[in-house]
Amino acid sequence: MGREEVHRRGDNHRNDQFALAAKSKDHEPLEGKYKKRLRNTALADFCFDADANGEDTRSLFLRYFEAPPEYSRLLDMPEDAEPRWTERLKEMFRRQALGGAEVKFGMSDEAKFRRASVKLAEFHEQNRDQIFFGPGEGRQTMPELLWAALERDVDGRWDIVSPGWLCSDTMFSRRLPSYLAFQGYFEGAGGSEPEEEYNYLFDEEE
Repeated sequence: MGREEVHRRGDNHRNDQFALAAKSKDHEPLEGKYKKRLRNTALADFCFDADANGEDTRSLFLRYFEAPPEYSRLLDMPEDAEPRWTERLKEMFRRQALGGAEVKFGMSDEAKFRRASVKLAEFHEQNRDQIFFGPGEGRQTMPELLWAALERDVDGRWDIVSPGWLCSDTMFSRRLPSYLAFQGYFEGAGGSEPEEEYNYLFDEEE
């Protein structure tokens, strides 16, 4: 592949995929000498390096244009089994924790949003016979209930909240069940606040 092909394919194209490989800790290669070498690659060598060994490294531009870098082998990226819930949690996080700012979440945060959706689905499955939804509510409202449980405990302190709070053990072993019980979603529960409410803010979050 010569310089002409590089320029033909590269017109008006920003190779963000190479930037992920060179700079992102969430993508291969792992941090080390080779990743550092990618970051320091000169523009001319990035487009076409006649001295490189191997056809796939002759043009780093074409290599990453045609094949995006894989996620880091060290990153545990769960399957997005509940994509609508994942997007809903992102929307609520942007609106309330980030003041409505449009941001692109990193892969680490993406994994936590997905993990929260998966754990929420598991929680619903385990408790669906005990949860009594109100009119117009149902399984599809579980993300809103999870967020309401978080909102009650945070009490406006959104500056300390990260996506990890949504998938933490505290959320599913204490915060969410406690909120649902107090709101009367569990039969025979609800009606009054506990005299000494547990302060979950001091628990370790993921």
